[in-house]
Amino acid sequence: MTSEERLGSPVAPPRGQASRRRLAGRHDSTIAVLAVLMAVAAVALSVPLLLDDLSDALPSPAWLAVVVLFALCEALVVYLPSTRHSHTFSLREIPAVLGLAFLLPQQYLSAYVVGSLLTLVIWSRQRGLKLAFNVAMFALEASVGLIAYRWVLGTGEASEPQGWVAALVAVLLTDLISAAAVGAAISLAEGRLQASLVREIVTSTLPASLVNTCAALIIVILVELRPQALPLLALVVGLLLLAYRSYVRLGTGYARLQALYRFVGSTGGVSELDEALTTVLEEARDLLRAESAGLVVMEASGTQAVVYSLRRRAEQLSAVGGGGGGFLVGRRDHRVGGPAQERRP
Repeated sequence: MTSEERLGSPVAPPRGQASRRRLAGRHDSTIAVLAVLMAVAAVALSVPLLLDDLSDALPSPAWLAVVVLFALCEALVVYLPSTRHSHTFSLREIPAVLGLAFLLPQQYLSAYVVGSLLTLVIWSRQRGLKLAFNVAMFALEASVGLIAYRWVLGTGEASEPQGWVAALVAVLLTDLISAAAVGAAISLAEGRLQASLVREIVTSTLPASLVNTCAALIIVILVELRPQALPLLALVVGLLLLAYRSYVRLGTGYARLQALYRFVGSTGGVSELDEALTTVLEEARDLLRAESAGLVVMEASGTQAVVYSLRRRAEQLSAVGGGGGGFLVGRRDHRVGGPAQERRP
């Protein structure tokens, strides 16, 4: 059994539940601080551009088209599951590059944020801290990407090789910011540094980002030289999205098969009870990408049971024994391999 299911008759909340709530509140506070810092950085970077000429920030048909593209690309995401988390990647690089190439700087900043915000609120139905964090991250991405693009582009044109390099640099920086922000948020939520998660996000999404950027640059060139050929490229982009989804399904099936082999191999070579229970629960928890895993062992009489559980943050095996049809008769918390301690309520 995974997660934190309550068994048997109603019981009092566990003693550590209040502390876990306080810990979750502290984690939310630190994530809120991270969101505020990203928002402040985004404002500091974008305000000089916005104040350069406020009239340039007025919407235009091109601005509206980019906003719609941002919203569609954020809605049509591909979920890439990993051992513990699920990453997403989309075709967001296409409207980003088109906005950099054809919109004024002030319009680009608002199109990036507004298009993403529409999808988060309407499609993903995000609210509260999660929405604020994502909006602040998108604003910072737009500001850094725009500054990098303008700096590398200089006096060049978007359809020239210098423009290609500028777009690739902007996309690379936005991907790094996104990976660092998500990794920092998860590290704060779990109470430990997740450097490996940042590397996993970058290595899993960077190839797709480069492909999307190249497709967007081809669109830029076609718009300037041969706009009649755009429907052909639209078909290619649609097939590219289908290819992403097929790749993820294939990769997910292969990852599950690997996890199953690892589960069988790791549980077959243990002899001690504590080690066997810990290994089984760890592998089941990771296989299902759950926060905790539990195992209920019924005694021969059928009236008593022991519930073994293993939480991800604690990495500590705990057992709750029951008697007379109820639970929480005794609690034995111990680190694997260490002495057991019995506590009676």
